[in-house]
Amino acid sequence: MLSTIRTVLPRRITPRIASSRYITKAIGVTRQTEKSATSFIIPNTTPSYRTFATTRLLRQEAAVQQDAGSQAAAAAPNSHPTTFAGLADIGINEKIVHTITNNMKYTDMTEVQAKTIPVSLSGADLIARAKTGTGKTLAFLIPSISKLLNSGLKKPEYPQNINGHKSFADPRILVISPTRELAEQIAKDAFLLTRGTNLHVSCMVGGTGKSYSIRDYHQRGANILVATPGRLADVLSDPSSGVDMKNLETLIFDEADSLMSMGFEKEVREIRSYLPEGKQTLMFSATMPDKVRQLISENMRRGFKFVNTIDPNEAETHTKVPQHVIMCEGMENLHPTLFELLHRENDKAKKANESFKAMVFFPTARGAELAAMMFRRVRLPGSEGHPLFPLDLIQIHSRLTQSRRTEAANAFRRGENAILFSSDVTARGMDFPNVTHVIQVGTPSNREQYIHRIGRTARGKNIESGRSVGYLILSDLDARIALRELRGIDLIHDQNDDLVSKSAKLSDLDTLHPRASEFARAIVEACGRLDSALLKQAWLSSIGAYNTQGIDGMEIVRSLFNVSKYNFGHEFPPPVSRDWALKMGLPFDSAVRKGWLAPMEASEVRGRNAGVAYSSRTGRMDGALQDSDGGRQGSYDSGSRGGSSFGGRGGYGDRSGGGRSSGGYGNRQGGGSDRRGGGGYGGRRDGGSGYGDRREGGSFGGRRDGGDFGGRREGGRGGYGDRSGGGFRPRGDRQPREAY
Repeated sequence: MLSTIRTVLPRRITPRIASSRYITKAIGVTRQTEKSATSFIIPNTTPSYRTFATTRLLRQEAAVQQDAGSQAAAAAPNSHPTTFAGLADIGINEKIVHTITNNMKYTDMTEVQAKTIPVSLSGADLIARAKTGTGKTLAFLIPSISKLLNSGLKKPEYPQNINGHKSFADPRILVISPTRELAEQIAKDAFLLTRGTNLHVSCMVGGTGKSYSIRDYHQRGANILVATPGRLADVLSDPSSGVDMKNLETLIFDEADSLMSMGFEKEVREIRSYLPEGKQTLMFSATMPDKVRQLISENMRRGFKFVNTIDPNEAETHTKVPQHVIMCEGMENLHPTLFELLHRENDKAKKANESFKAMVFFPTARGAELAAMMFRRVRLPGSEGHPLFPLDLIQIHSRLTQSRRTEAANAFRRGENAILFSSDVTARGMDFPNVTHVIQVGTPSNREQYIHRIGRTARGKNIESGRSVGYLILSDLDARIALRELRGIDLIHDQNDDLVSKSAKLSDLDTLHPRASEFARAIVEACGRLDSALLKQAWLSSIGAYNTQGIDGMEIVRSLFNVSKYNFGHEFPPPVSRDWALKMGLPFDSAVRKGWLAPMEASEVRGRNAGVAYSSRTGRMDGALQDSDGGRQGSYDSGSRGGSSFGGRGGYGDRSGGGRSSGGYGNRQGGGSDRRGGGGYGGRRDGGSGYGDRREGGSFGGRRDGGDFGGRREGGRGGYGDRSGGGFRPRGDRQPREAY
């Protein structure tokens, strides 16, 4: 029969293409799983190209077709329990059932749990297709852990000596997750399920010390190992690590489509070379692209099962969420429009006495970092408190250490009113309850990523109550690519005309709408309180992001010049070198002549770290987190020695101001109107009314004379720029510049 089936492959088709086609049929993507195996037989009339891999795939397909009847029976509604209490009847360990029903308080299983747990318990390899947020983590942990408990596996009384390590580790279950946050979430669920047993859970992810992870793995023991592919491949390839997978029983790929789309094929193949044959493989994925089919062909044993819980006739989850697109006049309108949108939605929630919990996605980690730092410092005229009160402003992205990412994720998970500024590290798999808004700024990396981001709010009660909503904010530079990529998705274009910032011409202040002027000025003033190095890095990362989309270089630098001028408040753009510009494909000479790029010789930048969570309700950073301008012991309202406003070691001022005495925005040791007295935003001695410096700083004043947002004498450090005036001013030109 195989000699007949293999003629499906025409001459000169590569095995990889053939793999995709046959796996497509095997997993039922073409909706032919109910047909018999003979429906794929083609008479052997022409010779065909065949390899071992092809033969293996054909055998897998034949096994899947032969098992079609048994799979249909397994999917029958009365052949498996639908409640967690009923799992004891099919052999799930009673300790796990007790933990789930009494400690975790779960009663009914989701469809993917009800259909996959009996199959996994049988020992067969499994591919499960299910939507994000349907309980896949428990679906693969429950049967895997139950088998270990039923086998009587216990932690050894004495450690083994493995490559010089005294180790209690004996990994039997390996879970591979695409992101650190998702890996830690899985490890947490595994810990809850194994509480009160002799099983131990270990987690290995990037962003933490490798030696610490290995030491913890050996000393505490590990029967269940949850890891990201990069860190796991690094550890397994290191002979001195002592991590051995010879007794592995179950291999689990969570979010397999994300693993492949993030480029982990090499690491997964390397990991597989260290694993034993004969293990059970469980694979869970929301979609089945070609790379996932290739992963299936390389890892699944003959006779693997396929469970699909996605009804082809059911509307996809993201279609249940209203999705608005907001078109901006230029890239410089993105941040003011985002500010206006957040301000509007927060006001609506407060008036309705409802919570407001939003995730704001950016194309780059630097962009998320800039937005978080900027919105902490944003103010509106006529308002005493923070304009986004009572929201907690939190950031999470790849530039944070793993401990701070974990802390940020937990803070947002617990919060009722909060905004999470994020890159794509939180787009998939992570469980954040009660998210009401998903806002995406700029072009998503691809269509799937856009849908997964929207899925953060398309969950549970939000769908039922109709509170879920999505926004896509695009500039003129984003529009063509984004709308083409998202063709077919129902985007609402005409319901946000009240947002005046999106169409405001920031170059013409005389015709600017008063509200648009307020939001635009607030962004400029907030950026003026940030370090120039942070602004520059975010600006450069935007060039890299747009460059990968194939946009014309001159269009990129023109748009980003406007961002530098009308958002950062800088007369000159951040300086770049000729070599870097040419490497990025930018027309350096032409852009310099037009003033859209500045040569590197004008560079004067400094660096700072970024904080994670700031509360507009309390006006301070979360706990001991360090803020970029709040200093080492980082609380906005309590300085290192007792200051009262925007403290830390230094508020928005310099060395230790804002903390030693009681004022805010101070410079060296002041902070108020006097060394020991409170007062306004004054300087060292006689601080005046606005962001003053040493003596009589007036409105955003300088050392002596005041002035508006100026330079060393006429301006001040608290203004827009650094000592030499606003922005990245070339050396030798130290004239004060006008206010925005």
